[in-house]
Amino acid sequence: VEDLRKARPDIILSTDIIVGFPGETEEDFQMTMDLMREVDFATSFSFVYSDRPRAKATLLPGKVDRSVALDRLSRLQNWQNQTSDRVLEGMVKKESVVLLEAKSRWNVVLEEDGAGEGGPTGRDSGGSFGGRKEDGSAGADISPEKPAADESSSFMGERRIESWQGKTPEGFIVNVNLPSEPDNNFLARGWEGAMLPVRIEAAARHSLKGTQAGVPW
Repeated sequence: VEDLRKARPDIILSTDIIVGFPGETEEDFQMTMDLMREVDFATSFSFVYSDRPRAKATLLPGKVDRSVALDRLSRLQNWQNQTSDRVLEGMVKKESVVLLEAKSRWNVVLEEDGAGEGGPTGRDSGGSFGGRKEDGSAGADISPEKPAADESSSFMGERRIESWQGKTPEGFIVNVNLPSEPDNNFLARGWEGAMLPVRIEAAARHSLKGTQAGVPW
């Protein structure tokens, strides 16, 4: 890890973790946490061990009580959430290139202070940048100026604006509002698959909000 960081100081590291594997002690778990802190993983996918049919691990002794395993998972994920939040906040006001993949699950706008509110908490939650509904509850935002035509579009003046989702080179989810039809004739196929320069404007749990900062390709 030290060699990687020397070669690429901006490198982002992720990992997969299973807690509660048969025989795991509290000391073992604390060693896992020590490693997480030392490496400072920006993201992780973590799970509780569970038996699978015909897997040899089902025969291992020392099964960890599920309540104990779930408690350990909660502690690990709480640390990871705080660390991921710090990494995402560090990307605000910076520019990146985003590979656009699909329309966001919800049409989302920022609060006046530039921060979102609410939203799903899973890393794989799709359009997880939190927003506020017109009734004040957390969730998808519908533009108060004109009603949205569908879940991921709204109107600004005479131009239809759609919320698109993509990923940075580090794999972070970014939501960005874009015209329904690209101005660039090169993108006759539409936004899907386009590379878009984006300025990161705000961070939320597991995702970022950005604005177009250059010509797509």
